[in-house]
Amino acid sequence: MAFRKDKGLGVVSWISPQDDAIDTDLGEDGEPKSSLEKYRETWDFEKHCVLREGVEPTIFKLNFNLTYMKRKVVENATIGGFAKGEETGYKLGNHSFATVAAILVDIVNPEALEPDSKIIFKRGKDSMVSEETMDDLSRGKSTIIGDIFAFYMAKKNPDDTNKKK
Repeated sequence: MAFRKDKGLGVVSWISPQDDAIDTDLGEDGEPKSSLEKYRETWDFEKHCVLREGVEPTIFKLNFNLTYMKRKVVENATIGGFAKGEETGYKLGNHSFATVAAILVDIVNPEALEPDSKIIFKRGKDSMVSEETMDDLSRGKSTIIGDIFAFYMAKKNPDDTNKKK
């Protein structure tokens, strides 16, 4: 079989499992309407989650088609520890933060959200997500960067159906 060009997934809309718009109340059957645990296992929102009626989620736009320069930044963040006194090896923190900074292309906040509660998407001069936005995503109890990274890692390798023929 010939090598085929990968057309990739492109830009994907993603909702965080932490979003309050996801209805986790008990349904008529006594089970939660949404299973955040199963959502995190499969990242299949439609199968495992239901939105609260009349509540908009925050939508994260993630581009799975990285440019060469962004891919290089992500790959260079994978291994480190070459400085004096550092142990060489896989650097999950560097890699996950670099990956999210490379793939995040927009944040669509719900209109009803108070302005001071919105995470404003900004780009840095290197066309990656700005440090200010990354700082907002990494504050407090949020594991949003970890969730975005986990989603990307689970979905980044498309099967042969995504190859151009």
